[in-house]
Amino acid sequence: MKLNKLGLKEIIKKEVEAILANEKIEESFDIDPAAFLDEMMDEEKDPDANVRNRPDPVFDDSSSKVKDDKDHFPINTKGRARNALARASQYSSKPAWWDGTLQSLVSRVRSKVKAKYPSIETSKASEKPGKN
Repeated sequence: MKLNKLGLKEIIKKEVEAILANEKIEESFDIDPAAFLDEMMDEEKDPDANVRNRPDPVFDDSSSKVKDDKDHFPINTKGRARNALARASQYSSKPAWWDGTLQSLVSRVRSKVKAKYPSIETSKASEKPGKN
């Protein structure tokens, strides 16, 4: 079973709530249980993580379609933009981190690249997912 950071936090939250629901245990802690849980759940993401803060990604870690809290397909240079087009169109099924259709992923990468670099020419084959 794969477990992401959010899932782990939810498990910890439930366990802490169960422990703190016991009045005897609550008396031994010098904390406000609600404030503790809120603080724990609102922790910032590591700003220095290698998978975050990639330059100008098509999908950043806060995107509603990204399930793994990582940035995907950086397009800060023409070379990276071309690479993003190539990589996106090579998928034969949607990646585990993507919460959408494979076609929507490919279309979004293509439209972001074309918006940023109109001079990059694309083929009809790059509009469709699958190994081209």
